[in-house]
Amino acid sequence: MQNQSLLECKGLTKRFGGVHAVKEVDIKIQAGMRMGIIGPNGAGKTTLFNMFTGEIKPSAGAIYFKGHAIHGMKPHFISKMGIGRTFQIVRVFDELSVYENVLIGAVAKNFHFKPTREQHDAVRRILSLTKLDSQKDVMAKHLTVAKKKHVGLAIALVGNPQLLLLDECMAGLTFVETDEMIEFLHKINTDMGITLVVVEHVMKVVMELCENIVVIASGEKIAEGSPKDIVSNPHVVDVYLGES
Repeated sequence: MQNQSLLECKGLTKRFGGVHAVKEVDIKIQAGMRMGIIGPNGAGKTTLFNMFTGEIKPSAGAIYFKGHAIHGMKPHFISKMGIGRTFQIVRVFDELSVYENVLIGAVAKNFHFKPTREQHDAVRRILSLTKLDSQKDVMAKHLTVAKKKHVGLAIALVGNPQLLLLDECMAGLTFVETDEMIEFLHKINTDMGITLVVVEHVMKVVMELCENIVVIASGEKIAEGSPKDIVSNPHVVDVYLGES
């Protein structure tokens, strides 16, 4: 893992009216890292992702990507800089094929209205990597939840991100599908050098995949450390994990 800070947020805060969804959160993500962000429902995890990707603007604080301030930037500019994401609720075009869905991701990344040969090549490469090539002509509406999640991941990967934000990409998967996804994410982290930040409630995933974990509760960061440190932290156990 390199020793370079890829993304950093300082004092990041988001208020909705008088409610703090996120309050003065500091996070530093090193290049090559596999980080987990965990916490109760409504803790502010997805709000953090939405600020990282420009979907919502922070009320206060700053976000830096590769040393450049990105807070307040439009999502398509942030995507072009090298940040990709998946969504908790899978966002695919049901009336389009798997291939067409991923091609839209390639076109949107590079602002081309007409796909180039290079973009078609990138789509075919990512479909093979995500094992979707045999289903490239299947309409997305006919896919299982697991396969739709793979399509969402393929859409994010075709943009060649340096940082990939994964929002509950394991939810709804079987044990076998979860193990396959963990193996795949390890592969893209080690072989492709993609930095991963994972929001996840499945602790098996967090423990097996992540090197470092940030715990968020009521919008505030309450702990950070290795998986071993986090599961033995009394405050985290009390607030989120439970004794079991």
